[in-house]
Amino acid sequence: MKNTQKTIFTILFLTIGVIVFAQQNIDTVTYTENFRGQYHFSPKTGWMNDINGLVYQGGKYHMIYQWGKDVRHGGYATSSDLLHWKDEGVALIPQGSNLPKEALRNVSGKQVYSGSAVVVSGEMSKRITGSEREAIIAIYTGTEVGTCLAWSIDSGKTWHDYKNNPVANPAKRGISTRSCSSLPSTN
Repeated sequence: MKNTQKTIFTILFLTIGVIVFAQQNIDTVTYTENFRGQYHFSPKTGWMNDINGLVYQGGKYHMIYQWGKDVRHGGYATSSDLLHWKDEGVALIPQGSNLPKEALRNVSGKQVYSGSAVVVSGEMSKRITGSEREAIIAIYTGTEVGTCLAWSIDSGKTWHDYKNNPVANPAKRGISTRSCSSLPSTN
C-alpha cells in the first residue's frame, strides 16, 4: 500500500509541476529553464519550424522563421553574434491568424509558409517600399495567394505587405498554394 501511495504522490507532484511550468508567464522566460536548448534559438512560446530568412542588416542578424502550430506565422528574432538571440515575437501575421483581433494582419494569405529574405536599398527598395532606404524583404508563400513579399525599413520593428502580391506562382482559384512540397512530382 505504501508503494501505491508513493506512486500516486509522485504522479500528482509531477503533474502539478508540469502545469505550473506550462502556465509560466511569458515575461519570465529567461532561457535558462530546464530542458531548453542553450545553443540554438527557440521562441519564448509556441512551435517553431524552418528558418525562412536570415540576413545581416543594421549591425545585427535578423531571422524570420515559421511559427505557430495551427496557423503558420512569421516569427522574428535578432542577434548580434548568431549565438545569443532576442525573441522579437511575431513579425508576419497572416489573414488566418488565431492571434487576438488587435494583432494587425499584415501579410497576404491565410498562413505564412516557407520563404527567404534579402536586404535591398536604392531603386530596388523604392520599387517595393516606396523609399530608397535599406530594407529587409521577406519572401514567403502566402497560402491561397502565391509567392509574396513583406518588407521593413526600420530594422524589423514594423512589417508591411507588398501592395502587388503575389509576385510569383499565383494560386489558382480553389487551389491552396502551401509550399513547394505541394507541387507535382516529376518522377
